[in-house]
Amino acid sequence: MTYFGVRHQAAAASAREHRRDVRTERVEAYSAFIESAQEAHDALIEASVVAQDLGSASDETELLEDAESLLEHLQAARSAIGTAAKWQAKLLVLGPLGLAESSHNVLQALRAHVSAFGGIITGLTDRVDGASYLREREDELRQSWADTFGSFTAQAAHAVGGGEISQ
Repeated sequence: MTYFGVRHQAAAASAREHRRDVRTERVEAYSAFIESAQEAHDALIEASVVAQDLGSASDETELLEDAESLLEHLQAARSAIGTAAKWQAKLLVLGPLGLAESSHNVLQALRAHVSAFGGIITGLTDRVDGASYLREREDELRQSWADTFGSFTAQAAHAVGGGEISQ
């Protein structure tokens, strides 16, 4: 083999190894993002269940216990969203750009769902039914989550399979 042949073979092997390393990093980041986003969504579902029970509290003690449980679920959701946002930063570096944009939409949907609970918290302090606002938006919030999360996971699967993501 000539010098140029050996050099080309080494360059090709290096390129294959680099692609494999990038793919491994992407799979790790995609998986961690999906896991964190799912944890946030699960916590929001639990918070929704607790929020529905707020109106049926039989006394102040039960109301306070339910409110504390609601706040714990919301904190768990915020924490998981924070973790997902950290993985999203890695997705921005690893690409592809379309997938990074899709991850942004997932985080926006989760944050909108968290913010919808603000009416419940305000309602507790003002002694009004803040859960009605959440009930009105629940279908919209769940559909937004389903659409954005489904799009992200489909794009991630496509990217892992070697396809490129359209923007």
